[in-house]
Amino acid sequence: MSIINQVLKDLDRKGSETRAPSGVIAINLPDTAAPRWPIMLIGGVALALAAAWWFWPDAPDTAPIPASVMPPPPPTAQELPLPTPQLRLSQQLSDVVPTSEAPAATQPAKPKPLLASALPPAQVAPQRIEAARAIISEPLKPRLDTRLPEIARASAEAQPRVIKQDKPPTPQVQAEELWRQASRLLEQGRNHDARARLENVLQLDPAHTAARQSLVALVLEAGDGANAESLLREGLAQHPNDAWYARSLAQMHLQRGDLAQAAGILKTALNKRADAANWALYASTVAKLGKPAESAQAYREALRLDPTQGNWWIGMAVALEQSGDAASAGAAYQRALQTRLGSELREFAQQKARTLAER
Repeated sequence: MSIINQVLKDLDRKGSETRAPSGVIAINLPDTAAPRWPIMLIGGVALALAAAWWFWPDAPDTAPIPASVMPPPPPTAQELPLPTPQLRLSQQLSDVVPTSEAPAATQPAKPKPLLASALPPAQVAPQRIEAARAIISEPLKPRLDTRLPEIARASAEAQPRVIKQDKPPTPQVQAEELWRQASRLLEQGRNHDARARLENVLQLDPAHTAARQSLVALVLEAGDGANAESLLREGLAQHPNDAWYARSLAQMHLQRGDLAQAAGILKTALNKRADAANWALYASTVAKLGKPAESAQAYREALRLDPTQGNWWIGMAVALEQSGDAASAGAAYQRALQTRLGSELREFAQQKARTLAER
């Protein structure tokens, strides 16, 4: 084997020293290229494994965290202390401190210094220092406590509840309702039930004129004159200017034959308020008392207020004739014929007018 190796070495040494003869061109044929696909395949697989390892998500850690290592909960707004001027100054200064190297993303942030004396003076901006001094000199503003005090809440809950209740109707309202009921009963002819309702109306509202007048009519129809007179006098006291009460009361006295009392009631009422019907009733009353001149004057007052009443013209003519003034009496008869008269009164006025004209 050593002889063979020696021969081969000699042949190699001779071949390297051999030169091509002149005129002969040596052509170096390249060796056959080795296939490259195994290398490319291996590289692709390696790249795929590297990409899978890089992008594969980390498995979540499902192990429970012990309570001893759990971070404390953040403090509430009520538990946070008010910021002191030194703390606000340190926060202002910490924002202007230049950092030589940016901390790595994975490393925790270093705590900022709490006092300005821990920083070198050359690294603090003068304008930031002035701002910090202004903050220190600024007085602290107390934080507004928006919590509702327990005492105020208790007093609000202790307030009594307001309960709305409907007010009972007034006596006037009740009287008006009873009056409507009595009116319906009168229309139905149930006078007895209507009288009870009217009496209740006057108990609730004595000044109810319509109820009192209706009750007087029912009482007179029943023949109870004493009760009717009492009702009229009460009404006259409450409504002295109402001519109806005085006239009705005077007519009751006339029916009894008490002429002087009737004339006095009418005269008192006429002094308070002039009324044509009351003047005419007063004129006829004083005429029966034998006072024709006063009767004629009362008829003039009545006709001044209402000249359309023919019977009043005849009454004045009779009073004038009795007082001896025939000419004025004839003129009054002629004036009565110009109004509406019944057949009997018209014949009487015509006859008296002819008789006085012939004198």
